[in-house]
Amino acid sequence: MWNNIVPMAERSYEESMEGWGVFVRVVELQSFSAAARSLQMAKASVSRTMARLEERLGVPLVQRTTRSLALTEAGEVLFARARLILDDVREAEEEARALGGSVRGTLRVAAPVSFAAAHVAPYLPSFLAAHPSLRIEIEVEDRMTDLVAGRFDVALRLANLPDSALRARRLAPSRRLLAASPEYLERAGTPKKPEDLVQHACITYRHQLGTPMDQWLFRKRGSETFAVRVSGPVTIDNGEVLRGLLLAHGGIGLGPVGLLANELRSGRLVPVLQGHLAMDASVFAVMSQKRSPPAKVRAFVDFLAHAYKPPPWEAGLEGLLGSA
Repeated sequence: MWNNIVPMAERSYEESMEGWGVFVRVVELQSFSAAARSLQMAKASVSRTMARLEERLGVPLVQRTTRSLALTEAGEVLFARARLILDDVREAEEEARALGGSVRGTLRVAAPVSFAAAHVAPYLPSFLAAHPSLRIEIEVEDRMTDLVAGRFDVALRLANLPDSALRARRLAPSRRLLAASPEYLERAGTPKKPEDLVQHACITYRHQLGTPMDQWLFRKRGSETFAVRVSGPVTIDNGEVLRGLLLAHGGIGLGPVGLLANELRSGRLVPVLQGHLAMDASVFAVMSQKRSPPAKVRAFVDFLAHAYKPPPWEAGLEGLLGSA
């Protein structure tokens, strides 16, 4: 009798894990076909697995129409729990593999668009050459990314980070400055003090962290700061668009040095109110607090920390930026 029960329990567990994996992927991708491609399964196999899971549970999990997929109440409960359990299993396996000295699996990274293109992508070939069993998925987005909802292992953020339930490691300074084209300043005049900005076309950034997008902070004396409310004809939510507007002589913008470095070196953009701004930030690697980072995350963060010393985006700008 016992010999018959144990294999049945094992089969039930294996079927549950397989079913949960397929179910979670279907929900994440909102498509049976996309889930099949992602899992390298036939679409019919995905449908059969979902049907067996629903039959075993005795409740429907998803409602399908020709254009959409929606979770039932039972589906919402299972999705929330199954995704966490599967993440735990995946991380446990990766940590076990790491004990053998191997960094493997898939590393999911979130990063700002411009920073990822200029200061992450160029380093990836060297990192992957050192860890050939690792695969990297990068999602670029200038807005603040939800690590848990997006199932990211690590997010790179250019910010002064507030307190949160996340752990963060500072990788390098990411100083900000105000910049404009010489042509714009010749036409509109160069501001001599922060208060002069109210007379200028200031390009504001929708996802600015720490202060409202229409307020820029300046040094008063010592550690004191004050805010100047700015305005202009354009608000953007992407660093590349900001740089394009500045180069098109559209106004004065606030951006990280790494975004504007090449244009500052060439003189196509020049700093404005140098030394007055009080909005410096840093590059942080942000991770979940729920456990110590797995080996693949530690390896990636350590690699970038080494690559960013000294910050490559500041090369040739030492005179402009002054001391750190």
